[in-house]
Amino acid sequence: MAKVISIINNKGGVGKTTSTAFFGEILSLFGKRVLLVDTDESGNLSLLFNQFSTDSKNVLAGIEDADRKNISDIYKYHYRTKEDVEQCIYNIRPNLDIIPASGRLSSIPDTLLLQSRTATTNINIILKKALRTIEEDYDYIFIDSAPRNDILVVNSLIASDYILVPVRSEGFSLKGFKEVISKLSDLSEEYDMSAQFLGVFQVAAETNTKIFKDLDAEYKKMLGNKNLPCIRKDIKVNEFITVQHSSIIDYTSESNVLYDYCMLLIATGILDAQTEKFIKSAYGIE
Repeated sequence: MAKVISIINNKGGVGKTTSTAFFGEILSLFGKRVLLVDTDESGNLSLLFNQFSTDSKNVLAGIEDADRKNISDIYKYHYRTKEDVEQCIYNIRPNLDIIPASGRLSSIPDTLLLQSRTATTNINIILKKALRTIEEDYDYIFIDSAPRNDILVVNSLIASDYILVPVRSEGFSLKGFKEVISKLSDLSEEYDMSAQFLGVFQVAAETNTKIFKDLDAEYKKMLGNKNLPCIRKDIKVNEFITVQHSSIIDYTSESNVLYDYCMLLIATGILDAQTEKFIKSAYGIE
């Protein structure tokens, strides 16, 4: 049964999409079956893996159905059968699939709100119900969450077993982290949630700077061992996003960032013993 992990921060530009891509590629390379779920209307994760489709004006207006189903259809039609959900899943490469997003996702929160007023339906558990239908097909499901605080984020949190929060070395990321923790606490009181907060990790970190050291000390004071290993700044990541190379691992194989993400995965504690051993062996770690 899949472990479902949300990568979330209410602040944009903190590395959620890049981190989701790294986690997916690394684990699929080591033989794990991975599903990525794009829940951001920008569709950046979908774009990274060449799975983004631009919606026409008629599709955005709701006049026509899109030719290609995605996460929007899961929410709009409340998919709860494996056959329906599978229509929204696309293969990227061996062991790695994606449920993409597109611009029409922007209208879904209002659609769900309207549905909640006209029918006795729980709009908070749509994603959880959908993922349950296919969870036996995967080892890991990573949800790339949008930088906001709405019904889609609530769905992501409730659907998750684990929560990971990427941050940048600046105050706005810290604010976004605190908002996520507050939302998680509120939902835990209202729903029977099993989501476990795994921790925070700094991305694009310049480890010799004062701001990194100050924030690292603050996170360590607040979180203890849930202040996870950072991801060092590496120009290869920005280059990959720009050139749209076929594989983020291939493009960054000689850089620090791939090593950092592997060590981060180990530190989260979500890996099985064999996968952890394989990763350590790849880097000559005892």
